[in-house]
Amino acid sequence: MNDSIEDRLRALQTGDVDALIAMGVGVNSNYPIEQYNLGVQYYNQKDYAEAICCFQHARGDVDAQYRLGVMYCIGLGAPMNLDEATKWWRLAAEQGHADAQYSLGIAYTYGKGVLQDKVEAEKWLRLAAEQGHLLAKKYMQLHLRIIRAVLRFFKRSNS
Repeated sequence: MNDSIEDRLRALQTGDVDALIAMGVGVNSNYPIEQYNLGVQYYNQKDYAEAICCFQHARGDVDAQYRLGVMYCIGLGAPMNLDEATKWWRLAAEQGHADAQYSLGIAYTYGKGVLQDKVEAEKWLRLAAEQGHLLAKKYMQLHLRIIRAVLRFFKRSNS
């Protein structure tokens, strides 16, 4: 099979995993984006163990790191492991991935996979909200409403 860029792109777009493997795309590929895209194809075919393998070899791809966090969080392709999930979310969140920032913020809010830490939770949720992450924005708005209500309560109590 011809190993041209066009062939690789066509195989990625059509989800032809066999063609991609025949071209050498996968964990041995020199292109992290190909590893990530192959992982997405495996994920879509519900071959979660292979998807995890590809995502882990996508060397620094923030989308792969975020997906690994989700997969470990819910136990797809590997046993559920919240410590592992937050590890991958942190890697992506530190690179500015809004979904990972939101997920890490929620993990800190409830102490899942990390020690509960409201300051860290607010930091990550705020960063996600600043990027326009809808759920993070809603969470921050609710948080502000609660704080305002508590302040009003104490103001009335002291009057």
